[in-house]
Amino acid sequence: DVQAQMAEANAQGAFVFWNHPYWTAQRPDGVAALTPVHAEFIRKGWLHGIEVANGFVAEAEGRIVGPCSYIVHSADLAETASLAVDPACKGGGVGHLLQQARLDEMRERGIKTVRTETDRPETIRWYVEHFGYRVVGTNPKKHAFSLTDVNYWTVLELDLVET
Repeated sequence: DVQAQMAEANAQGAFVFWNHPYWTAQRPDGVAALTPVHAEFIRKGWLHGIEVANGFVAEAEGRIVGPCSYIVHSADLAETASLAVDPACKGGGVGHLLQQARLDEMRERGIKTVRTETDRPETIRWYVEHFGYRVVGTNPKKHAFSLTDVNYWTVLELDLVET
């Protein structure tokens, strides 16, 4: 029951955004629509973030312990948009499973290249060592986010055809 899940996520203090697991089937034109369900969740104050059409959540013992998502820029290119793991679950493989799920779905959709931006050295190493990404450049940060002493994002790229 999606109502109960949203209520429980909010009760846990989670940052909640609406996920569209069957986006293509629901909206072949790919255009986001404010449905009555969206409107109700907004009215109740249950939505706290952006709409993401392509995402997953990990659950453990009935709790959400991690989200991940991605943005499709074109038929060939996508970009990761989020990946977070409950600190109590770090090191248990949750992040790896979430990342693998979104990479698998992107491959199924015919995406050939995925980009990721991060400013954290340990995250850069994780993407390179575990998934085969390569560093392709940097982008300046346009807002304060993540590490405050780093003023650029490291851009990583993964060829989904070759991996």
